Amino acid sequence: MYRTVLVDDDPAFRDWLRLLLERSGHFVVCGEAGNGAECIAFLNHETPDVVVLDVYMPGCDGLELAQYIRTRCPRTMTIVMSSHSERVYSRLARQEGAAAFIPKADLSVDALLEALQGVSAQ
Repeated sequence: MYRTVLVDDDPAFRDWLRLLLERSGHFVVCGEAGNGAECIAFLNHETPDVVVLDVYMPGCDGLELAQYIRTRCPRTMTIVMSSHSERVYSRLARQEGAAAFIPKADLSVDALLEALQGVSAQ
């Protein structure tokens, strides 16, 4: 089971994603945040296995947050997501240390597991 934190400024999307992940039996959501600052505060006390985060959030965007997580929580994997499927986000997410970029339209338990297994195999 992956201990997971969800970071997105849309509470309804976080609710949907939490239900999807927890029903899969592969993930347990141990925290949620609506922005980068809330996520950083959580990470000061907990070390999840995975942080799934949106690119666009108030304050600190997801790419900045991915970089922070890579430097401060190197054992925590990040998956960056966005409602935009532009290839540039995939490249930028990887540059910032994310395990993967997944467009929200393609987001599924299988896509998340595939990204995480790809990191584990490296």
